[in-house]
Amino acid sequence: MSSPKRRACGCAAFLFAVSLFGCHSRAVAVAGAGSASKDPLDPIPVIRSNGDYLEAQDKAERFLAGAFKKYESGIPLTTEDRTNLLKGAKLCAALSAYLPGKAAAQDFTCGEALTALGYHEAAIHRYQLFLTYAGDNPSDPMIKIVRADSYGLMSVSLTALGKFNDALAAANVALKAEPGISAYLVDRASAEIELGDKSAARADLLLAVKNAKGDDPAKGKAQAKLKSIATKS
Repeated sequence: MSSPKRRACGCAAFLFAVSLFGCHSRAVAVAGAGSASKDPLDPIPVIRSNGDYLEAQDKAERFLAGAFKKYESGIPLTTEDRTNLLKGAKLCAALSAYLPGKAAAQDFTCGEALTALGYHEAAIHRYQLFLTYAGDNPSDPMIKIVRADSYGLMSVSLTALGKFNDALAAANVALKAEPGISAYLVDRASAEIELGDKSAARADLLLAVKNAKGDDPAKGKAQAKLKSIATKS
């Protein structure tokens, strides 16, 4: 298996959940914090049968596909995109609830949608649910990648919430699991910049640019952050 550009993000992760459990790869600027006054997933749809599960699975994929593609490429989300992300997130939460402990990868996909929408506290909760399922040393290669992605995206949300030390720690876990992934290096650099360690951030961003392959959006994000550091120096 080749290393992912970022991760098993977006619909790649959703399809992973589908293939693994059956019926039983962000924006350039981090989305601002969503409302903390209520659960953005409330109410979660109720799935009562395998038939409902398959229907919800199909709907979630359709809601998430276009919006995730934009998000991962750094294209600004429209109102329709945000509506579709929230609908998809709610369906992923419902899929996970229908099969507790067996469809945990849906929690990761739900978390990514919530991070894109700026509901960072709720996103972190969903990553933690997946990580509880995955454990510290998963043997399945895909679960290993999604575990690293969970820590990387958790770092994004923690940075958005101003929890920079926690964000740095989460990015370090992602990089320990999957060394050299450009997106994780950008995640860590984002926390390092906020913590005032521009030297470490610059080193991570230069490595992110060097390691980026093809159309990896992390390359552009790293280059933008390098310019920002230079301007502020």
